[in-house]
Amino acid sequence: MAVDNFLLNLDALDEAGWVRAEIPLSAFAGSSTARSSRLVRVVVCANSPATFYLSRIDLLGQAQPVAFEISVAPFQAGTVPANKQVLLQAVPTSEGAGYISAFWDFDDRDGVGVDASGVEAVCTFVSPGQYRITCTVVDLRGLRLANTKTLDVVVR
Repeated sequence: MAVDNFLLNLDALDEAGWVRAEIPLSAFAGSSTARSSRLVRVVVCANSPATFYLSRIDLLGQAQPVAFEISVAPFQAGTVPANKQVLLQAVPTSEGAGYISAFWDFDDRDGVGVDASGVEAVCTFVSPGQYRITCTVVDLRGLRLANTKTLDVVVR
């Protein structure tokens, strides 16, 4: 696999003297799965300050998103109780998806992007109303793509 005509701007050094290089997956020749692949590893070698080689590029082709469901307890008839702790869980639904981490947003309107992290989270909704819970799950082994799901709940 080769990188098609990727030019490096050696005049664009950062404060520490490093050249920042961003290579889109579409630049990799022979990668018809670039849109659904995950770049796992890039190994760079150099033989002079102005010359470097990408000596190894590992793409995980046709990577699938982590399959999971959101579990809420207590959760009856689409509602959760106000002023009571609610247990949220990100439950993997595909084989081999046990090594995951989750990031939770309990209310998409409050401006806070991540309210808790971990496959289990506890929250308390103090005000009645409608809330959108968002959970983003990542595969800690890097074999699957991150996946985000939302769940709308009514607090009474």
